[in-house]
Amino acid sequence: MKVRALQGDTVDLLCFRHYGTTQGVTAQVLDANPGL
Repeated sequence: MKVRALQGDTVDLLCFRHYGTTQGVTAQVLDANPGL
């Protein structure tokens, strides 16, 4: 999956836009993408 970010977007905002929630998702995204 690819999600495009705009300058200034945060991981939690991207999660909300794509998944419709941040609950439990943001931590999983950060764990799956070290270096973000």
